[in-house]
Order: sequence, then structure tokens, then C-alpha cells
Amino acid sequence: EIGGTIPVAHANFNRNLSQREVMLAINADMTSNLKSAATLSALGALLIGLFWLLFNHVIQRRLMLFFD
Repeated sequence: EIGGTIPVAHANFNRNLSQREVMLAINADMTSNLKSAATLSALGALLIGLFWLLFNHVIQRRLMLFFD
């Protein structure tokens, strides 16, 4: 975003104290984990919904056969 700020962990006086690589790795891991959790949640909800529809369809068919 134009005009936004970006926090950077950088030690100008001693480059050995810079935390840039560590911060990038932590942020990448967190983003990856959140995307994975969101994807798994969406797929889980889809599978549960499909199972529920199939289950209801089978139960209705068996009840129709039973009462006919």
C-alpha cells in the first residue's frame, strides 16, 4: 500500500545481529500454516456436506422402498 510502513528488524551497527532472515522464515511459516488450515477446513466442510447429502438420499430411497 502506498504510504504504508514495513517493520524491518535490521541492526545497522552490527549486521550479525540482524533478524531479517528469522522474521521472514517465521512469517512464511505462519502464512503457510494459515493457508493450510483454511484449505483443510474448507475441504472438510465440503466432504461433510457431500456425505450428508448422500446419506439423506440413501435414507430417503430406503424409506420409499420400505413403505411402497
